[in-house]
Amino acid sequence: MRKGWLVGLWLWAYCLGAAGYDATENATALAAYTAELNALRAAHGVPPLKLNPIISDAAQYQAEVIAETGQLTHHDKEGRRPSQRLRERGYEIQAVGEILAFAPTWGDALEAWLRSEQHRKILLSPDYRELGVGVREKPNSLSAKICCVVFARREGVYPLIIENDAPITRSRKVKLFVHGAALASEIRLSADGQNWQPWRKPQSELEWQLPATAGEHTVWVELKIGGRIYRAADTIRYEP
Repeated sequence: MRKGWLVGLWLWAYCLGAAGYDATENATALAAYTAELNALRAAHGVPPLKLNPIISDAAQYQAEVIAETGQLTHHDKEGRRPSQRLRERGYEIQAVGEILAFAPTWGDALEAWLRSEQHRKILLSPDYRELGVGVREKPNSLSAKICCVVFARREGVYPLIIENDAPITRSRKVKLFVHGAALASEIRLSADGQNWQPWRKPQSELEWQLPATAGEHTVWVELKIGGRIYRAADTIRYEP
């Protein structure tokens, strides 16, 4: 760990059968942070994760707590841990992990987590499907950012992720990752959620051709798992 940096983590699992920032600006920043984190995961051979606003709200809340208290802690002021904070927001977890850092930049935080064996296990774990990001600036500090990432999984939710959850693509040909494909007997895809391609053999990684028109495009997937059909979708903006 580099001098002046602090990192922390918290992990919990259970298996079943912010004020002060502009919302639009913050959403753009979180998307960029997520895409960078997912690119790091891809470089290490693990699946990308879907940014979830409920989890991000919990992560940002904890970043604000840390900014107020000055303590890099997984407990909030009421003593709640990540699992409790998510449940109170209506997110029914199967597994959750949290990693924290004081760092000059988001990239520096990723590097610090990667170098720490315990943090690396959470950062690169294949057991999660979604994440939330919270970042708080620390003016006049060498460690200028408080970084919080909460990783989670819930039952029956199998996200579809386009291009590592990047908000924009310059190419019509995009890569898809389908969580749950390894559990499915068949999957099928659609560009509108109504007209579907034929059912096919499940694959976690697929390629997809977006329409030629610039703007936002959505891809849909359905998975047959254990006699049920699960649906997910993701949207990306095509800017040629």
